[in-house]
Amino acid sequence: MFRHRSSKTLWSELVLLLGSFSAAAQPIHPGKTGAELEGLVRAEYRPTTVLGYVPAKRRMFTSVDNAGGRIRLIYSGDTHASTTVPT
Repeated sequence: MFRHRSSKTLWSELVLLLGSFSAAAQPIHPGKTGAELEGLVRAEYRPTTVLGYVPAKRRMFTSVDNAGGRIRLIYSGDTHASTTVPT
């Protein structure tokens, strides 16, 4: 169900995602591209906490994606009651 991605793939996806917001957002480092921009982003936007798979899943189901005890599925938009974290 879940695919594990390499860090290079995740960074590529992040760059594409950030690029899609470029029309509405301020540039982070105007004029910087490629490896130079990547290095600046890595240095300045590092998470303070990195969770493993199980703790991250627990956090998603109990707080991040949980609204009033219900989880909304990303692809279908359906909602389901959530009182436990799936295994």
